[in-house]
Amino acid sequence: MRPFGCGDSPRIGPFVGIGVNCLDDASAAELAQVPVTFVDGRHDEWDAPPQETRHL
Repeated sequence: MRPFGCGDSPRIGPFVGIGVNCLDDASAAELAQVPVTFVDGRHDEWDAPPQETRHL
């Protein structure tokens, strides 16, 4: 498990992903207000969220 990752997708361009559990100084209230976008990078479906996100 990496704390962050960088990439460049032909579909969405450059991107950065950060594991929010790695943010030491962020409170639970602050994290609850952060917009989260779920993507299915495993199947290269960057435009559609996964059907199941409860485990995420």
